[in-house]
Amino acid sequence: MRTTVYIIRHAEAEGNVYRRCHGQYNALLTTRAYKQLPYLAKRFENVPLAAVYSSDLFRARVTAQAVAEPHHLSVETRPVLREIDMGDWEDIPWAELPHTWPEQYALWCARPWEAAPPHGETVMQAGQRMLDGVRAIVRENEGKEVAVVTHGSAIRGMLTIAHGFAPEQMGEIGWGDNTCVAKLEFDENGNIDVVYENDASHLPQEYSTFASIGWTNTKGIPASPQIWFRRADPKNPQDVDKIVGFMRELHKNAYGTDANLDPDALIRDVERAQKVSPRACTSAVWKAARKSRSFT
Repeated sequence: MRTTVYIIRHAEAEGNVYRRCHGQYNALLTTRAYKQLPYLAKRFENVPLAAVYSSDLFRARVTAQAVAEPHHLSVETRPVLREIDMGDWEDIPWAELPHTWPEQYALWCARPWEAAPPHGETVMQAGQRMLDGVRAIVRENEGKEVAVVTHGSAIRGMLTIAHGFAPEQMGEIGWGDNTCVAKLEFDENGNIDVVYENDASHLPQEYSTFASIGWTNTKGIPASPQIWFRRADPKNPQDVDKIVGFMRELHKNAYGTDANLDPDALIRDVERAQKVSPRACTSAVWKAARKSRSFT
């Protein structure tokens, strides 16, 4: 007796387009996500689903509801299906990581199957956790077809294990677009047949997240503009010029003049504010390809 499980990645979420590190951070869906969902629902409308399961994170729950509603099914949420725990990196811009955690990020890029963010877990740990959760679902639904909505990194780790690959072969799996589907069949002995994976053929090109950010190589890193943030330094002349220049422009827009702006007093205000909140005055650095620029 074979049990079929459709593993579905959630629709487009904030971290996917803003390039922020969202593991178990509970991000919202984007406008494009709600355009993706009807196509995902259409794909499954004639599949005889017996149940729909989901991670308890918002982006997965809403995606699962779109799959379940045409079948008049409710969604059962399970925390075991959550995305990788990114620890101290949660909700940090990806472009900031090599500056703040250079050694850990270098390992993440070079050997991602064994690298864990500080206080987080590895992709393979997340994949094993999720596969354990899927196996429990299979035991509860023997001989049926079910859908499981979850997350990209956890799916990648799980598929590596399902294929019987060594952890260092994880790169052969590649990444799946938002709402992509993998079809897995489990036999009575627990063996897994990966029928297909990372299939987003139901999405029109204009609603593809990968297409929107220029990600054409699913086994690499998207070559999209990225922003990282650093604390502005009131002792650095270049930062002082940016701060004063920004405030002059702000005063001109608000009052028509910057004649009453005292640069020294302004920098003292910045220093006082940073004692309360280190990021009270922050410099954003924008990078695309080999170009970079910053603003405060």
